[in-house]
Amino acid sequence: MADVGSTERRDSRAWSVRQLVDSVSADAQTAVKLMLPVYRVTDVVSTLAAADYRLTWLDAVNYRGRIFFNAIWARNDEHLRYS
Repeated sequence: MADVGSTERRDSRAWSVRQLVDSVSADAQTAVKLMLPVYRVTDVVSTLAAADYRLTWLDAVNYRGRIFFNAIWARNDEHLRYS
């Protein structure tokens, strides 16, 4: 028998991920966020890590004197811990 509460939590996290990033692949294995302001990086990384995503690519962009990040996350199905 499936743990309904676990499924609801997973669905809730998937919904918050879709609201937080710019694009999620059809199979929900990859999430992309473009032009992420510096002040939001910690919160976004923490939220996605809690939703079982791991940061796989990050680059910085200087746009009009402000720093932004473009990032790609992948599902962390192996539950690897990182900091």
